[in-house]
Amino acid sequence: MRHYKVWICLVILILFTNNLMGAGFKIYGYKTLEKGEFEIVYFNNYFAKSDLLQGYFGKIVDREGLMFHSLELEFGLTDRWTIAAYLDFEQPDGEDFKYTRFRGVFFRYRFFQRNKCFMDPALYIEYYLPRKEYKNEQEIEIKFILEKQIGKTSIKLNPSVEKVVKGPEVDEGLKFNYAAGLYYQFHEKIRGGLEFFGKMGEISKMNSSDKRHWIFPALKIKLPYHIGWEIGGGFGLTDNSDDFIVKNIFSIEF
Repeated sequence: MRHYKVWICLVILILFTNNLMGAGFKIYGYKTLEKGEFEIVYFNNYFAKSDLLQGYFGKIVDREGLMFHSLELEFGLTDRWTIAAYLDFEQPDGEDFKYTRFRGVFFRYRFFQRNKCFMDPALYIEYYLPRKEYKNEQEIEIKFILEKQIGKTSIKLNPSVEKVVKGPEVDEGLKFNYAAGLYYQFHEKIRGGLEFFGKMGEISKMNSSDKRHWIFPALKIKLPYHIGWEIGGGFGLTDNSDDFIVKNIFSIEF
C-alpha cells in the first residue's frame, strides 16, 4: 500500500510540472546509496529561451522550446559503490518525442569515511551510447566529486573531463566541464542555493570563445515517501549559452 501511494505522488508531480519545468544540470554529492538500495530519478529540462541550434535526427532545429527527459535507475552494489543506467529522450518544439541515447554509470565510488579529508571525495565514470541516427559518436566522462559540509552550509564541486572514443570526432582532445553548488539548509526539508555549470571545450583550446556558462538559483525539497524534488532556473552567462532553462529532478529511494 505504501509503494502504491509513492507512485501516485510521483506521477502527479511529474504531470503537474511536465509542461513547465526542466532537468539534467545535476550536481552530485559524496553520498551514495547503501548496499541493495534502488533509486529512480526523473529529469526534465525545458529550454524556455535560447538562440542556439542543434542537430536532431538529420535536421537542424531550434533549442528554444526543447524538452529534455531522462529516466535513471541506480543501484547500490556496496555501501560505497553504485551503478546506474539512463535513458534520454528529447522533443524540440514542433518535432516528435524520440529516444536519443543510453548512458551507463559503471563506477560511482565514494572514498574514505566522511570528514576524513578536507573535502569528501568520490569518483563517477559514465559512458554515452547515443542512437546513430541522433549522434554517431560515443563518449566517456570522468567526473570528480568533492563535498564539504560546514554547519548548515554545503559546497559541492563536480569538475569533469570527457573524451570521444568512437566516431568522426575521435581525434578531438579532452574536454573540460564543471559544476559547482553552494547550499544552505533553511529547514529540515528545504535547502536552497546557487549552482554553476560550464562547458569549456577542449583543454588545448581553452582560450577559444566557444564556452558556455550558466547560473541556477535552486531549491531541494524533501517530500513524503522518500521523494526528493530539485527545481531551478538557469540563466546563460555567455553568447554561446542557452538564455534560460528550467529544470526539475524527481527522485525516489527504495
